[in-house]
Amino acid sequence: MEDFATASTNWIDLGDRSHPNLKLVDKLKRKLTYDGHKNDLKELEQAHFGRGRSFDNILRRVREKEKMSKGDRSHPNLVRLDKLMKNVTYDGWRDDFRKAEHKHLHHPFIFDSVLKEIERKQKISIGDRSDEELKVLDSLSLSYPGWKRDWQEAFRGYIQGFSLDYLQIIFCLNEKQRMHNGDRSHPRLVALDTLQLSYPGWEKDVKKYEKRHTCSQLRFGFLGETEARKEIEILKCKQKSYCYGVDDLSWMASDQRTIVNAQWTFHGWKKAVQKVREMTIPGFDFGDTLEHFQVRQLIHNDDYSHHPLLVALSSMKLSYPSWEEDFGRTKRKLNRTSSLFWKDTLEMNIQGMRKKQTVYDGYVRSLKKESKPKSKSMSKQKDEEETGLKECVVCWVARRTHVFVPCGHMCACKACSDHMLERRKICPTCNQPSTMAIEVFVP
Repeated sequence: MEDFATASTNWIDLGDRSHPNLKLVDKLKRKLTYDGHKNDLKELEQAHFGRGRSFDNILRRVREKEKMSKGDRSHPNLVRLDKLMKNVTYDGWRDDFRKAEHKHLHHPFIFDSVLKEIERKQKISIGDRSDEELKVLDSLSLSYPGWKRDWQEAFRGYIQGFSLDYLQIIFCLNEKQRMHNGDRSHPRLVALDTLQLSYPGWEKDVKKYEKRHTCSQLRFGFLGETEARKEIEILKCKQKSYCYGVDDLSWMASDQRTIVNAQWTFHGWKKAVQKVREMTIPGFDFGDTLEHFQVRQLIHNDDYSHHPLLVALSSMKLSYPSWEEDFGRTKRKLNRTSSLFWKDTLEMNIQGMRKKQTVYDGYVRSLKKESKPKSKSMSKQKDEEETGLKECVVCWVARRTHVFVPCGHMCACKACSDHMLERRKICPTCNQPSTMAIEVFVP
């Protein structure tokens, strides 16, 4: 079957495109006119085969681009944007306008934050700093090392539409100042300071804890109250392990301990296990993570018989061009994909390969049909067409068998010839008078 792959490098366009998604892509190819639509349709088609973003998200973007290219800005997001931009004058507003349009098309879920950013930039450009959060930020009295950098980061967060209060940004700036002044009265610091630590590396862990204590939610690693209790428990276990010579993992969830204690050999297992060991998210379900590790190990062992998704992956009958590349990419993705999304990604890739095979099977059938020799019945049909033995021009069911005299047209079957001569006595082809109809026998 591979021989058919060389017949055309564009087998996806020539194969079975009966799937509704592919029918829609083909329809859009005929309708779209905006610049760059060909690349977007290629991306849309790839999404159907399990690559890239969601098919529906790309389809929404494609349709909106076409509307915008024709001057249609009736979408509520664009109506709000156009209304806002009528009163905007600050330097760089055109770049922000294009940024807002881009977010509307590609990331609509953060479009509101971009509008808020434009609004805040405009107010600040005309000296309006009356917003309550900005007034609090302006009123801070800071002197600790690095406060200017932190203040600027907080200001940028405000400009970008974030809530300083919700993200604990103001608290973090004030807490850093209090710690600089020697004030460690916060409960999270009190809990830390009561510990008696001496294990190797404890100083590094304490600094990490303090950094997270003053880390806003604008950054990854924010230390909430529940996380803080977990971190304190881990520090205690590390000290206990150092004192008694036993690795105390009692603070871990059951599946987390299983991952840490199991014997793995797949590529990159050490780094993956260390990452799991360091996870301290309270209530996190490590079930999917453990299953992800097990699947990676099964693939490493070339065992595709002990997990439903691996059975589905290995049982596919694939022959389309570059299927080996897709198969290898799918396995490699399992090592790079987050444990939170590995299952969805694998299922999507399996479905994508199946869809490609369906298209290719249709392409192969079309090539076979074109190259198939004409059957005897087809040859007979051709001979009949050449000798005039087609369907009767009156009933279009029976074969033509009679010639009308004197015009000579062979155009009707026996029943219809008799009927024409009895009723009208004319040839049904030329409407000329006829005296008789003679049956013709063709060998």
